[in-house]
Amino acid sequence: MPLSPTKKLRFEGHPFPGKSSFALALFRLLELKSGRVLIDNVDLSTVPLPTLRRRLTIVPQDPVLFSGTLRMNLDPSKRFDEDFLWEALEFAGMGQFVQSLPNGLDTEMTEGGSNISVGQRQLICLARALLRKPKILILDEASASVDLETDQMVHRTLREHFNDCTVLTIAHRLNWLSDVDRVLVIDNGAVAEFDTPDNLLAQDESLFKALAKEGDFAMRSHKPSIERMTPPRVEITPAEAEEEETDLPNEEEPLLDDAVDNESVGSN
Repeated sequence: MPLSPTKKLRFEGHPFPGKSSFALALFRLLELKSGRVLIDNVDLSTVPLPTLRRRLTIVPQDPVLFSGTLRMNLDPSKRFDEDFLWEALEFAGMGQFVQSLPNGLDTEMTEGGSNISVGQRQLICLARALLRKPKILILDEASASVDLETDQMVHRTLREHFNDCTVLTIAHRLNWLSDVDRVLVIDNGAVAEFDTPDNLLAQDESLFKALAKEGDFAMRSHKPSIERMTPPRVEITPAEAEEEETDLPNEEEPLLDDAVDNESVGSN
C-alpha cells in the first residue's frame, strides 16, 4: 500500500480496536509480527530509534505535557524566537487563550498538563508540530476533544500549513474527506480497502461507504493535494501487529535526544 509524498491518508474501521497500533508501529513502540513499514524505501526496523522518532511528529489523543512553562513545552530546545511561538499558537487556535493567561508563555504547566483541557493540550501539540515542520505527521484523534468550530480551524491549519507534509489520520469523526487522498479501511484487524474516498463511495459493497452512511457528515468535492517531491514516500506492507496498551511517544522524551547522530530518514 504505497503512499506518495505529501499525500493524506485516513484510517477507518468499525469496530476499530487497537487503531493506535499503527502509530505505535511507526514509532516502533511495538514490533510487527509480519510485514514492513518503509519510508523512502528504507525499512523502519533498520533505522536507529532516536533518528526515526526525531523525524516523526504526532498529535495524540491524550497528550501529556511536562512540568515547566508553556514556552518550554512548545520549544524545549530553545530554537525559536518568541514571535514564531506566538505565530504557531495563533495558527493552532491557542493564541488568544495563551494571551489571556497572566504569565502568557511563561505559564507553568502542572505534571501532565492537567491544568488545561485535553483539547487545549492537543492544540499545543499542533502548535509544536507547526514549529517542527515534520515530513510525516500522525494525527491520532487529534481533534476528538474540541468543538466543531475548533475542529474546522484545525483542518484549515492542516490544509494551509501541512500541504507539503505526509499526514496520517486516525479519527472517529467521519468528516473532512475532501482533505484526504487515500482511505485505509480496517476490518477485523486486517486491511479491507485502500483507495480514494471518491472511488470507495462509488462502490455499493464498500465498507467505507457503509461507514459513511452510518455517519452524519457532509461530503464536499474531493480536491487532491498538490504533489511535492521533498517529503518521504511511505509504504505500509500489510501486517498484523501485536496489541498492547502503550502510551504514544512525546517529543521531549530522552529517546528524541538531539545529541544522537544526524542520520536522516527519507528525504531532507
